[in-house]
Amino acid sequence: MMIRGHRFLLIALSLILSVLLCASAGISRPSPVTRELSQLNARYDVVIAGAGTGGTMAAVQAARLGASVLLVEDTDWIGGQMSAAAVTSMDEGPPGTPFGEGRPGVRDRGLYREFHERALRHYDNAGISVDTCYFSTGRFAVEPRVGQSILYDMLQDASLSATLHVALCTSASAVLRDANQVTGIELLQDLGNVPSRRTVNCTVLVDATELGDLL
Repeated sequence: MMIRGHRFLLIALSLILSVLLCASAGISRPSPVTRELSQLNARYDVVIAGAGTGGTMAAVQAARLGASVLLVEDTDWIGGQMSAAAVTSMDEGPPGTPFGEGRPGVRDRGLYREFHERALRHYDNAGISVDTCYFSTGRFAVEPRVGQSILYDMLQDASLSATLHVALCTSASAVLRDANQVTGIELLQDLGNVPSRRTVNCTVLVDATELGDLL
């Protein structure tokens, strides 16, 4: 009985320790989403306005290269049309189809390859194919919530390499300049209470908005 009791105690302690380690690992893993403008840095190497697929991937790559990055999005949703149920199928292929002419091997390189592989892993675990969009094979599509979740995972992974913040419900109200050189951006955030403003300086400002708002 004593041996069984000790064995049970060791198992229980191991389970508790595992839970604590997982919890601490989760706490130490930084989230890229910044809720309020007061939480932002005064300066970033790169500021990107617009968190569609292009802006989000630009933020991921810049952070991976060691730059401090701020990604600004007007809405509370990242990923643009792809993750907002407008166009959740990728216009990529296969080669020889209307959506694939001139785009052979698009899944074989770059950040898109990583996104595709993450989607495959997600749906493989559920026993679902991602290549059956439009009732035919070879058309890659994801559910909007899944696409956005993958983008957030990629942002969070990149935030381990360098500072990467995401400011939602935040728009650019002005671009700061010194003669012909862009030096920063003025931000306006509306979280449903009193709108707040914040000026952020940067070395590089990327316009990834839908209509070239900054330009």
